[in-house]
Amino acid sequence: MRRSQMLGGLTAGLVALVSGCSGSVTSDALTVEVEGKIATFTWTGEITSPMKAAIQSAFRNLDPEVEQVVLVLNSPGGSVAEGDDVIRLLKRQANAYTVVTYVPDEAICASMCVPVFMGGEERVSGPHARFMFHHAYSVDRVSGQSFSTGTAVDAALNASVFHKYIRRSDLNPDFVAELESTIARDGEVWATGRDLHRARVGLIDRVSSEPVRSTPHGIK
Repeated sequence: MRRSQMLGGLTAGLVALVSGCSGSVTSDALTVEVEGKIATFTWTGEITSPMKAAIQSAFRNLDPEVEQVVLVLNSPGGSVAEGDDVIRLLKRQANAYTVVTYVPDEAICASMCVPVFMGGEERVSGPHARFMFHHAYSVDRVSGQSFSTGTAVDAALNASVFHKYIRRSDLNPDFVAELESTIARDGEVWATGRDLHRARVGLIDRVSSEPVRSTPHGIK
């Protein structure tokens, strides 16, 4: 079982969880459901092609009355390049739709899934959803196996990815500093949506079993 890890200071409540959960995410597919003014896109699997193309196609085929899009994520992470393309797409579509990202209970959002999750205008998590932060690493295009390219190259890769998606984000700077030092020491950090929200680190706007709030005047 993966050893529990705990961050001190601001993030003292964040604890690593559950062995082997990333292995339970196997499908790489987008499903689309539309109900009234709300469209729900659900991506289960790695952040890899054709994720961006599938989401882009789903946006293009939405009915004119749709006002809000919920991207539901259950992913162990994947390609930085594909994830970056998805983030850019979500930001563009925010001009036309309210874009909500959501990780439901029992789902995971690990590695590159976290920056994709952060691409939502509103970021919602189930209380028991699991998030994981770790170092970036290189992957052999043929075998799919991760590998080390050397200390200096790996350090530069990690610094670049962490700076772009975490340090330059709207996350609490104290949390970012502690996260960076803990990853350097332990390799990865796991936490539930509830714990991240309670710690007020800035990752999660709302914890709920439902991604969309209904109001007397319609969706919100």
